[in-house]
Amino acid sequence: MANMVVEHLPDPDAALHEVFRVLKPSGAFLFHTPNLQAPPIMVSHGLPHAIKRLLVPLLEGGRSDDDVFPTHYRLNTGREITSAAARSGFHVEWIQRVFTVPWTQMMGPLVIMELLAIRAMRGERFASWRPDLICLLRKPPVMNHDDSAN
Repeated sequence: MANMVVEHLPDPDAALHEVFRVLKPSGAFLFHTPNLQAPPIMVSHGLPHAIKRLLVPLLEGGRSDDDVFPTHYRLNTGREITSAAARSGFHVEWIQRVFTVPWTQMMGPLVIMELLAIRAMRGERFASWRPDLICLLRKPPVMNHDDSAN
């Protein structure tokens, strides 16, 4: 399981291959990561790391700037996840686009705009813009010779 980690991987293929290697047959890899198709994540992706280190403590009260790590966003869309999973031997069991807490909660009235956007994204039409992905990848079971004949 990985919670808000894969966006920091410079080489997600290597990481997925290693996860695949150590999992037992039928084992699962569950991860939660930002969705690069969400407008705030697109903006974040374009910002230099130094700017993120200044903004994150303001947006996420109590978080220090030394707790903001470089991001690569190389495994942060459904297409990227599906492709990387296939290259590593995984089967994508599901990818869910979900909401987390409002990012602007520390910015007073600005949170109202974000809450309205969240309400609009509850429908399927804008589901691809939801800010987070939760993904379940599964390693195939080991097939014995009798199974392959059927």
